[in-house]
Amino acid sequence: MTHTQGAADSKKFYRSLRDKVDRSGWKAQVFARDKNKCCRCSKPAHVVHHVYHLAQMRDDVFRENRQLDPYRSRRELIRFLNLVIEKHTLDVGESLCSSCHKAEHYDDP
Repeated sequence: MTHTQGAADSKKFYRSLRDKVDRSGWKAQVFARDKNKCCRCSKPAHVVHHVYHLAQMRDDVFRENRQLDPYRSRRELIRFLNLVIEKHTLDVGESLCSSCHKAEHYDDP
């Protein structure tokens, strides 16, 4: 596998993970739990922010399941995605307004 192919496969894999999260209804559940208010300033929320980032969940599952190769087969991909989704609970999300979300990602501490 070439480096370019590996990067393309990695993007497809991450997109599959994001799609599974989007279809799960997780965002709507986080908004409902937080009553559509920003957890930091109480303004109307527009974004659900991952406190435990999806990429970190993915990496943790890779470390915890070294025998599993989601690139080997569709069966292993589905198993891997399900293990990541098990970590993807309501506790890993918080509702934020646009300003607080921007501050989380772009403002200097």
